[in-house]
Amino acid sequence: MKTATQNLEDDHAFILQLTDVMELMVNQQTKSIQDIETVLSLIRNYADGFHHAKEENLLFPLMTQKG
Repeated sequence: MKTATQNLEDDHAFILQLTDVMELMVNQQTKSIQDIETVLSLIRNYADGFHHAKEENLLFPLMTQKG
């Protein structure tokens, strides 16, 4: 079973993979605005809606508690 910090590190790796996809799309001059919007939406929703929620609701309170 993974630790909480390993889980957050996995999130970071996934977000970096998504930014790599976006960079590839830019370098290949992807014409599909819909594809670009899909990747951007995934990055925003995953990072802000999922990953940051873990940090703000679970990690940061525990860190504050520990001092």
